Amino acid sequence: MKLLEVNNLKKHFSVNDSFLANLLNKNSQVHAVNGVSFSINKGETLSLVGESGCGKSTIGRTILGLYEPTEGEISYCGKKISQMSKKEKFGLKEKMQMIFQDPFSSLNPRQKVKDIIQEPIRSHNIVSREEEKDYILNLLDKVGVDGSYLNRYPHQFSGGQRQRIGIARSLSMEPDFIVADEPISALDVSIQAQILNLLMDLQDEFDLTFLFIAHDLSVVKHISDRVAIMYLGKIFEIGDKKDIFAEPLHPYTKALFNSIPELTTTTKENFSVLSGNVPDPIQLPQGCYFHSRCKYAEKICLKKEPELKEVNGRKVACHQL
Repeated sequence: MKLLEVNNLKKHFSVNDSFLANLLNKNSQVHAVNGVSFSINKGETLSLVGESGCGKSTIGRTILGLYEPTEGEISYCGKKISQMSKKEKFGLKEKMQMIFQDPFSSLNPRQKVKDIIQEPIRSHNIVSREEEKDYILNLLDKVGVDGSYLNRYPHQFSGGQRQRIGIARSLSMEPDFIVADEPISALDVSIQAQILNLLMDLQDEFDLTFLFIAHDLSVVKHISDRVAIMYLGKIFEIGDKKDIFAEPLHPYTKALFNSIPELTTTTKENFSVLSGNVPDPIQLPQGCYFHSRCKYAEKICLKKEPELKEVNGRKVACHQL
């Protein structure tokens, strides 16, 4: 069953108020997301992978309504969100939650733990006032935080503990779908595996569906069911995790996998570092966005944008396949 469907999603940000835009008298836009389509089945984890700035977090925030889409449609349980009433959209906030990247800035430093979790519960009337404390204590127990810490402030916790509190806050709404926006990248390496395993355990226990945003491929391999590779606001390859890790097809996917460091004395075969820079997201190149950095690029790549098509059981956007 498809829980979430994204169809031709675009999100552009105006830079009209910038000094450069005023100086050049130009009506410029940053093309953060440029026509992305995918679906997520109930209970699975789809990971968005790519370089910083490729639009991963923008997709997650647009799905949750933190950004208004420029174009495209987002459907939840078969119904387009744009066609929902205000009451339905408010109720949807219970079903769709987010775990933020930075556990230091995502928690209100002036609130105690009980208030941080209590606020969304009361806003959506999840449980009665009489059940509130037991409900919060149960949530903290699920994420591995001692219930005696209810009256502590965020600065009194470590980074890993803060992220656990953030996870408890997301779970307080009894969601079906969670956007996990690089939830371990700001944590110590020794804590990252604990949080990853916690998320997987919670997924099994609460039948959660994840959109997992990351750039660490080892993490993606551990937690994902399917993987989508992004570059400059577009998906270049999407498919089953096992297939993509066993045989990456798109040249950009191959380059990403070649960049993974390995503890071996031998060098990787056909290892090559990508040359050039990521194109300007304000002035997008014609044709394939990757052609200026791709050693396989031909004339058609410079003129025509490739479509995301079926190749060996997955979808790939490349003229050479």
